[in-house]
Parts: sequence; structure tokens; C-alpha cells
Amino acid sequence: MRRDAGRSRPAKILRDAVLQHSARGQFHSTGLPVPLESARAAEIFRRPTGEIQANFSSSCFRHKNAGSQPEDHNLPESAIFKASRIANSDNDGWLSDHAVVVDTGGRVEAVIPSSTLGDTSGKKTYDLGDVSLLPGLVEAHSHVHVSPDLDGFANITTETDDRMVMRAVGAVRKALLSGVTTMRDIGSRNEVAFPVRDAIESGVIPGPRLQLAGTPITTTAGHCWMFGTEADTLEDVVRVVRQQVKLGANVIKIMASGGNFTPTSNPRMTQYPAETLRAAVVEAERLGIYVVAHSHATAGIRNCIDAGIHQIIHCRWLSSDPTVPMDYDPEGAARLADNGTWVDPTIGLSVLGAEARAAGAPQRRLHWGVSAARPSPEQTIEVLKDMRDKGVRYTTGLDMGMAYADYDKSAYNAISFVESLGYTPWEAIAASTSVTAEALRVDGAVGSLKSGMIADMMSVAGDPSADIRALAISTDVVKGGVPVKLEGRALV
Repeated sequence: MRRDAGRSRPAKILRDAVLQHSARGQFHSTGLPVPLESARAAEIFRRPTGEIQANFSSSCFRHKNAGSQPEDHNLPESAIFKASRIANSDNDGWLSDHAVVVDTGGRVEAVIPSSTLGDTSGKKTYDLGDVSLLPGLVEAHSHVHVSPDLDGFANITTETDDRMVMRAVGAVRKALLSGVTTMRDIGSRNEVAFPVRDAIESGVIPGPRLQLAGTPITTTAGHCWMFGTEADTLEDVVRVVRQQVKLGANVIKIMASGGNFTPTSNPRMTQYPAETLRAAVVEAERLGIYVVAHSHATAGIRNCIDAGIHQIIHCRWLSSDPTVPMDYDPEGAARLADNGTWVDPTIGLSVLGAEARAAGAPQRRLHWGVSAARPSPEQTIEVLKDMRDKGVRYTTGLDMGMAYADYDKSAYNAISFVESLGYTPWEAIAASTSVTAEALRVDGAVGSLKSGMIADMMSVAGDPSADIRALAISTDVVKGGVPVKLEGRALV
């Protein structure tokens, strides 16, 4: 039913690397060592998400010993980051000529006018210049072991775990340098996801802090079966929820319908009844975490609503009739809003695909279940706008790893929200930072620049409140008070 996580060769490779990195290693629940200085924070990140708000710490996310840099280069120090524009604490306007003061724990001490800094001796000062300084991006939907090209399915079904670990190491670095400082991976092999997170936490490799589901739960031959976890009965699903939490998952991903990536599934049809989905929710809540469900199908969305699923991915309202593109249920959308169910519409992926094809890239493979009657982009956007009007809250999430959705393209979440859904640039910036942090239940620690928050920041050369596409190219990136990119140059 489930691949044996934590026993693969790539996990051993990263385990050995972590051991070599620190002579002071102690082991946690996944069997990989964490330096003593970061063990407490690593343990905190594995706590139920409700506890993370108060305890989320940056200490385990420092990148140490990067390349030829001396070790203390990558340890938090009391520092000042000055910029001509800094996002205010609500992510809805600029503070002109301000500075972010960071303490030695890697947290924001204050955001104050540069003119009031006074004596700065003893603090390292970074004058970033004429840039827009924002909280680090929060990316809610990635698959770090998948190649973001048209051969993704072929690769995932033929490549070794070793190769996937190497790809994931590159993926998390690319995401970090683009400005993503917190990332939720909701569907990667256990043998890849958990060792990579442990390597980031212990400073062996650079990357965002990761919130992980590990392998998604699916039916036999269901959507993403090749990721490693198939469970058909209610009892099987409950057991797998427990197993994933045991491995270190802090979110559960379950496939409520088939998906476009998997030919042996049907995106228009359900994979689990509401009763089974509800059992997963009850078990996850008992263990202090939450459940996200993939669903393209209207029937699957209705099952998710009945089951009390916390977040739905895609939410495309596909009809079960293959000759009918969509079967939108406005009453169902109103129930989503009333229940406080988050939705990740993954429309940034659609924008990237359209741009790639306009530039001459081939069309990605169409799933047999949707090729006869596909919803038009206009239909999809009209429905998503109506859902928003009804009060449904959207989290950003690119579906990184799928075709065209490379790991440095998270800004396309905000771009698509502005250009397709009619968000204002500031609404889209908030969606990519504090709002998505709220959906991930870590908004007490990341997503805004104010006293006590982890000092995660990224800057861009332009003004994204005037041109949201300025968000696509980062100039500087700071994680936990430590610069990992300055003036466009990677330091890790």
C-alpha cells in the first residue's frame, strides 16, 4: 500500500551529509539528524499546525557553510535592511525610506524610518537601495520531485529516487532564490520530501522552510498513484493518515477526484466517498493537522464540502458527463464560503501555459477524460470570480512541478490574480504572503514584516503595486535574517 519511506539510498545520502555537517547530531522522528541548535525548532515545525503560530522558529532554517562563505556569514546577526519602499504590516501600502531591524534570533525587531535609526554600531547594515522590500513569498502548492516539463509523467514513472532527490535539491534552491521563503509541498515521494526538508533544516542545502504532506493519499491506480501511497478503504485511509504523521507530515493531501496528470484516473469522477474523506479529516484533526483535497470534479467538490475538507485544490467543477465542460454549483460555492474552506485555483499555471504556447512551446498532453469538452479559460475565470464574490477565499498555489510551472515562477500566482481575477496588485501581494500564510496556519510567524515575525524578505527592482509583473524577478532574498541573495547574486 505504501512505499517504505526513509529507507531509500537518497535518504541515506542526505542522512550521511547531515552527519558530516555537524558532529553534534541528534535524531528525530524521521531518522535523520538535526544539529542540537536547530533541534528544538525542527521539533516545533512538526507539532500540530495550531501550535506553530506561537512557536514557529527560524533557527532551523538558517543555511550554514554555503560554498566558500565562512560559517558565520550565514548565521543570524543583528542587522538592518534599508530600502526606499518597504511593505507595511498589512501588505497594503508602502513605507518610504524605512528600515527593517533584525535581532540575533533572525526575527524582526522593528520597522522604522531610516532617519530614526540612531547609533547603528554593532549592527550590520544592508542598504538595498531603490527597491521594493516585501515579505518572503509563501508558496502553497509544489511537488519538488517532479520535473516541470512535458515529460514530467514519463520521468516520475521511470526515474530513480536518487535522481528525484537531486532534482528536489535544485528545486528548493531555485524557489528560495526567487523569493519563496516558505513552501508547502503537497505531493512528493516520502523518500524525497522528508530527507530534503531535514537537509534544509540542518543547513546541508539551501531552501525555503517546508510544510509537507509527503505522498498524497489516492486509490489504486488513482491520481498520482506513482508517488507511492494507495489506499482504497476507509480503514486504509485512516491508517495512512497516521503513517504520514508518523513520518513528519504536517498536512494531509488526499485525491478526491482523478487528475489530468494521471491517465489511469478520471478527472471528472470521484475517487472517495464523502464518508471516507470525512474519516481522513477526523483523524487529521485528532492529530492536530489539516487536510487538503485535490478535486476537479463537481461530485468530488461536493463530497469535500460534506466531509469538511479544510482546503480544496483546483476546484474546477467538471461535469461527470464527458460531453459537458462544467457543472458549476453556485450553492456549493456558497457553502464553501460559509464553511471557511480555502481554495487554491491554480490559475498561475494556466497563465504560464498560455505564455509558453504563445512563445512556441507545444501543448501539453490532454487527458482523455477532458479532451472532448474542456472548459474555456473564460468559463473558468467567470466561475472563479463568482466564487470570490460569494466569499470564497483563495490561497495562492502554482502547482510547481507540473508542465511550465518551474520552481522560480511563484510570482505568477500574484500575476494571474491581478490579470485574470481582477485583484488589485496589493490584494495579490497579500495573497502571496500573509493570506496564504494564514491558510497554512503560520501567519503568526511569516507573511508580514512586523515586530516578532521571522525576518523573511524579498525585494524587486520595480514597484509591484504599479506593475505586478515586477514581482517576477527578485533582487534580494533574506531568510530568517540571513541574506541568501544580494543585488541579484546568489550567496548560497
